[in-house]
Amino acid sequence: MRHMQQFLSDGGLYGLSPSKDNRHGQTRFQGGSANKLHSVAVFILLQLPGPLSFQHQNHRHHVHSEKRGYQGQNVPHKIPHPRISPRNAQAHRQKRAELRIVAGIEYVSPVKRSHRPSEVYLDWFESDENRADELKKRKNKEPEAISFFIKIRIGGLQMRDFIYYPGCSIKVGAKHYEESLLPVFKALGMKLDELDDWNCCGATAYFSVDELMAAAICGRNLSLAEQLEKNILAPCAGCFLTMKKSDTFLKSGHEKAKKILGNLKDNGCEYKGGIEVVHPLEALVKDIGLDKIKELVRTKLTGLKVACYYGCQVVRPYTDLDDPDYPVIMDQLMEAIGAEPVDYSAKTRCCGGSLGGTVNEVGTGLNYILLKEAKRKGADVIVTLCPLCQFNLELLQDKIVKKYKEDVRTPILYFTQLMGLALDIPKEDLGFNRSVISLEKMWAKLKNGGSNE
Repeated sequence: MRHMQQFLSDGGLYGLSPSKDNRHGQTRFQGGSANKLHSVAVFILLQLPGPLSFQHQNHRHHVHSEKRGYQGQNVPHKIPHPRISPRNAQAHRQKRAELRIVAGIEYVSPVKRSHRPSEVYLDWFESDENRADELKKRKNKEPEAISFFIKIRIGGLQMRDFIYYPGCSIKVGAKHYEESLLPVFKALGMKLDELDDWNCCGATAYFSVDELMAAAICGRNLSLAEQLEKNILAPCAGCFLTMKKSDTFLKSGHEKAKKILGNLKDNGCEYKGGIEVVHPLEALVKDIGLDKIKELVRTKLTGLKVACYYGCQVVRPYTDLDDPDYPVIMDQLMEAIGAEPVDYSAKTRCCGGSLGGTVNEVGTGLNYILLKEAKRKGADVIVTLCPLCQFNLELLQDKIVKKYKEDVRTPILYFTQLMGLALDIPKEDLGFNRSVISLEKMWAKLKNGGSNE
């Protein structure tokens, strides 16, 4: 953001410069509007056509060099990334550059990644292709340990026990998520019972308002699940992230965490940290397994091109589910049911969240990029796992078409709805009637075996 200061008049990114005599007083800003300057910075940043060149004075290798241990000098150009091998570094750079483009600008399509089946893709949550070779080498040295590791990752071990935490959105505006999720898991042999007397997780914004209270109210849900000796299964991306944050914090041993745990115990909600917060994607691939899902598929969705949209909160900031930049776990799931996942480069780009209703211009712009990219890649539908993402992508389409004069209308479904179709669950029981965007073309294509005719 440092290089944006040149666009702001009479001040920096955080408002006008305070006077030297009164840096901390109530009247420290000498005229003007800090809020306006914030907006100017944000809007200009959103319009950047691409990343800064490596030679730019404000490229992060200059700005943050001291934090990486290079005092008084630039960081070398090729720093080994902890999750990216040299073999894939170029492909990742191209992906990241593509994510920063403004919709409508033509660019060279990056190298397409292959979505390997679980029996070959040993460590499914890593995108690094050298990882499988590394595991094979380790297997020769540590046969028992690595065999156990591989079985867990591809669903070859006994399934964990889960209790279903729906959250508020799924009970109100995203009922079709629950209507498809529960029958899918039942068809796969994992009946989900709802957590009794659950409370709101507080949503991700609550951590910015009252961090201790946010952790405490999630701690109550964690305690209720632990008393049943079951892990929490949270399908809503916001609930998943909030509960996982709270779980991590309460297990940290921090003094504030100890205080919250003490209060929970005094009120009959003791939490010992003996469970996990898991997303349905992880349970489907890690516990049930792609091989079993393939065996249970009754109607392959042949020819249906799907753009898998992950959003922000499931793969970031926690990266144990999949690669934060280019995850493939949902793509693998769509392949397992016979659909064709497209190379959707915007799969982890933000939909704007609440900006769709608060700063409409920004919200529509961000969603336009997502829809346009899916259209450009030939997707018939976009599947997602987040109620807010689904809401924005679906309900902003009329405004986007009107503003940008381009028909980017695309059905927005939950990944569980397509899974239900493949498992021969009646479509009337999967919430398709709640779709705002017409599904006529999708039904016709599935009827014709993948043909558009």
